[in-house]
Amino acid sequence: MKTGDIENSDSSQETRNVELLGLGDGLVGYVRQLNKDELPELPVDVKLESAWGVYSARGEAMALCGSANAAWHFGADQDLKIVSVH
Repeated sequence: MKTGDIENSDSSQETRNVELLGLGDGLVGYVRQLNKDELPELPVDVKLESAWGVYSARGEAMALCGSANAAWHFGADQDLKIVSVH
């Protein structure tokens, strides 16, 4: 193998995938509108006309908000660069 060649073994691919998973972690989050069937069971009786989820770069749910504006503000309060997902 020449210098600069990329090794294509399964282990090196797995390593690259793990590295990509951490990309933006703690820095980037995303906001998307949820469908009614995606809403989690809540411990209180809340009627949401619309629901917006805020997620970490890894896809972990961070917040459920009643408006897009509230979701963006939540992300800003967490010092995240927020992007929207359509």
